[in-house]
Amino acid sequence: MAWNEALKALTPKPAPVSSTGESLEVVKEKNRHEEKLEEIKGDKEYKQSITEIASEIPERIGRGVAGQLRGEEEGSVAAGLEHIICEDCHTKIYITPETGDTITCPKCKATYQKGGTVESKTE
Repeated sequence: MAWNEALKALTPKPAPVSSTGESLEVVKEKNRHEEKLEEIKGDKEYKQSITEIASEIPERIGRGVAGQLRGEEEGSVAAGLEHIICEDCHTKIYITPETGDTITCPKCKATYQKGGTVESKTE
């Protein structure tokens, strides 16, 4: 009988199995794989949302310029910017920090120096 006890102690125990009949190692690996796929999916969705936001920026800038051409004032971003009024067509020309020394009227193409004098007019 002692031999039976010793033999049972030396015999390897079967690997634990899940309720589906698969070994626990296989189940763990499947779970790790699913988690990795979820992580990749989340990264992909994040990158897509960043791309969508970045693609809207030029459109929003364009809307700002269009608003400037329409002469929008109150409640717009352009309301806080310095501006000059074109002497020929009386359009407001907004001066942004990026504006150079020469300013061109978007409507009649009159050209001004930053001091406000008309330099030339191109038709």
